[in-house]
Amino acid sequence: TVSGTVNVVSLDVSPDNSTLSMCEGGSLQYIRSVSNSDGSPLWTKGSTAGYSVSAEVNTDKFYWNDARATYSAFIEYLPDGTFMVGDGGNSRVIHYAADRSYIEQIAFIPHCYLTSVDSNDSTRVFANFLEYRLDYSLPLSPKNGSWELVANWGHDVDSDHFSSYQQIRFATTLSNGRTYALSHSGSAQEVVELVSGGNLRYTG
Repeated sequence: TVSGTVNVVSLDVSPDNSTLSMCEGGSLQYIRSVSNSDGSPLWTKGSTAGYSVSAEVNTDKFYWNDARATYSAFIEYLPDGTFMVGDGGNSRVIHYAADRSYIEQIAFIPHCYLTSVDSNDSTRVFANFLEYRLDYSLPLSPKNGSWELVANWGHDVDSDHFSSYQQIRFATTLSNGRTYALSHSGSAQEVVELVSGGNLRYTG
């Protein structure tokens, strides 16, 4: 018996049959792993706050639900004890070692109607609500650091403020050091701030 679980959306057992690992969504956004023999806790990976506090993306945060929807989540052990995790809200699949250290990821963008580049900082590139950082000194390659997913600004955007065609438009970092953009709001567009260390803020 495993107690205290919240909204388990996927689970798998390690190849040595010792560990049961579960993706927990809802108010939690992490992987909980317990002993497959007696249910005692072993380890967790992820952030209980998820993206509700900050848009910052890293390899220890998962994006499985937000104000609008629930996204694909899965955990799948491989025969060598490493495991893959589906991070649907960030459009990626992450590969971890048996000791839970990061190995690599498969990143992709689903259908995308809108891309944008910060007018005053061309290293910041936006696709839908995802933000990538580019290093133009490096040749474009998937594993050399030439580009990296660094933020997901969609967490606090509810269905009344969402449009597939109008997400992050005309992002611009101004002389005050803050970054603003246009985003969908009802039948119009609204100025939003991409708050450093925080989330997307509707300015009204």
